[in-house]
Amino acid sequence: MNSFVRLGIFSAILAAGLFAWNHFAPPQNTHPLSWGILAFFILITAFIDFLLTRPGRSPQSFVRTFMAVTTLKLFLFLLILVLYAFVDREGAFVFIFHFLVFYLLFTAFEVAVLMRHFRPKS
Repeated sequence: MNSFVRLGIFSAILAAGLFAWNHFAPPQNTHPLSWGILAFFILITAFIDFLLTRPGRSPQSFVRTFMAVTTLKLFLFLLILVLYAFVDREGAFVFIFHFLVFYLLFTAFEVAVLMRHFRPKS
């Protein structure tokens, strides 16, 4: 199964979970940008998957690209969290909570996809 198909299935499951969360959780625990955060992580994950799993890459090239992308992603995400905390101090906690939950879920997904992609073929 293609990694983009897996991303689509994973994203649909998360969207269903987010819909349920926004519908059943208390209003103070939901954030109006939660759908935007989900879309942001879907796009970032698809872009990173495209960069890292292109065919014909040498192992050295993969390692360099992986380290660069991971570093840039980490700093970008940290910048987004800090800027949002300065802009909206009252809603920052819920935003950061949603952001970090999606970060952890999508990071686990990326690792699983990359391990499956680069598993030795037997």
